[in-house]
Amino acid sequence: MVQISAQGMRNEYWRRRLLLGLMVPERYAMVWISEGASEHPLALDALAHLLTCPAQQDPLVNPEGDCDWLRTSIAGEDFDLFVSCLAQGEQRKRPSDDPGDDDLTTRLYSLVLSSEYAEAGSGPG
Repeated sequence: MVQISAQGMRNEYWRRRLLLGLMVPERYAMVWISEGASEHPLALDALAHLLTCPAQQDPLVNPEGDCDWLRTSIAGEDFDLFVSCLAQGEQRKRPSDDPGDDDLTTRLYSLVLSSEYAEAGSGPG
């Protein structure tokens, strides 16, 4: 059975707000789009879907089961959205000490082509 931690709940909370027209302060959540995804004509459609779809608990997509990895396919192209929980402030180069705490964590939601990420040799492919 999949367990959702405080970290996962906060990941879901901020993911859903990024597309609701609410202002999300950069200190809580940011979006990064890879070069391959940014050049794809359906990237914004994929991003909109991945920001608003239900959490995926498929262990082949999200092996940790903690709301940190989503995948969708649009017109035969697979897109992944994953979240990295980083320390706030100038320390954003390292993981957060407590990813469930919004005062310590900035979530970076990264949109990539699945094929692009698989080429790096890590993550679902």
